[in-house]
Amino acid sequence: MKRFSNDGDGSSKAYVACDVESQSVVAVNYTILTRSTNGIPISPRTEKSLPGGGWTDKLLAPLRSLMGTRAYDPWRYFMSVKRREVNERRSSSSSSSRFFSTSIPAEFDARLRWPNCPTIGEIFEQGSCASCWAVVPTDVMSDRICIHSGGRHVVRLSAGNLLACCRLCGKGCKGGFPGGAWMYWKKQGIVTGASYSSDYGCQKYQFFPCYQPRIEGSPKTKCPKTENTLLQCQKTCRASYARSYKQDLYYGESVYRIPNDVRAIQLEILEHGPVQANLRIYEDFLYYKSGVYQHKSGKGLEYHAVKLFGWGTDEKGTPYWLAANPWSKRWGNGGFFKILRGSNHAEIEDHIMAGIPKLAPTNVDDHELNLI
Repeated sequence: MKRFSNDGDGSSKAYVACDVESQSVVAVNYTILTRSTNGIPISPRTEKSLPGGGWTDKLLAPLRSLMGTRAYDPWRYFMSVKRREVNERRSSSSSSSRFFSTSIPAEFDARLRWPNCPTIGEIFEQGSCASCWAVVPTDVMSDRICIHSGGRHVVRLSAGNLLACCRLCGKGCKGGFPGGAWMYWKKQGIVTGASYSSDYGCQKYQFFPCYQPRIEGSPKTKCPKTENTLLQCQKTCRASYARSYKQDLYYGESVYRIPNDVRAIQLEILEHGPVQANLRIYEDFLYYKSGVYQHKSGKGLEYHAVKLFGWGTDEKGTPYWLAANPWSKRWGNGGFFKILRGSNHAEIEDHIMAGIPKLAPTNVDDHELNLI
């Protein structure tokens, strides 16, 4: 798998690893080789922080299956762009516009704003598959279906359905394009479905949530080998499901990207719900536990899709985004993290995507969502 490549047009392409087993293996090895201070890796021999070169290729190789987003996403250029903040800034009469008159709260958490939409606070574990490009968009789509229906439709769209059936989205468990996922939702629709162990919906997710961070004294576990042969597109629902595949499809009314503008991103979340973002992963991000993440040590790895659902400022005055990472509930702060806001840190504000759901008449029945 390539780390970064340049195609001559100035754009780099990379995968973001989303595999669970690889992170577990690296965590074991890294615990043996190093310790850390304030989250920064420390060499046990030199007592100095490890630079990017301090990580061996052998150590990093399995990590790349934890990330699955390509840096260059051609499908995003087919999506409309919300440019209201740009147009209004050019107008001298824009002071009374909604964009500038809308009050942005100092703190916001979509989980509190829409408490009847439980998917907002869910961490859907992607397992040993680089599927963040599919898992995170379907997370956001599910949130927005609930929000835009006023809580009438509490559903989870099937990341497994998208992963198997979107042939133009990338390479399945070897990485993909989030932009393609949003376009597929609009054009083809996505059925419902939850985690590997759940009986909810039309099609469940194909991969077991096997992330197990290494804890001293705990038994060593290993994720099953991930094969793309598991990703066979089926246009039928499971036998015991009451609805047909066609009846279960949910579509997007519109899909778009938001420019790199903090206020525009905040307004989008305030008005319509969480958004999908792409994050460049650095080595020190792997060991995040709490606080506001700011890259300080280690080299850049791949790109990874995450969900932004709020913001705030910590006790030191540091502005941050609230985000969810589909690696596992056992990573970070229960699967959630904070990252520096306002400076495009780790490119977090560069590739924001979202959409508005089409609440079709075929989806009139409420779904009871089991978040297992």
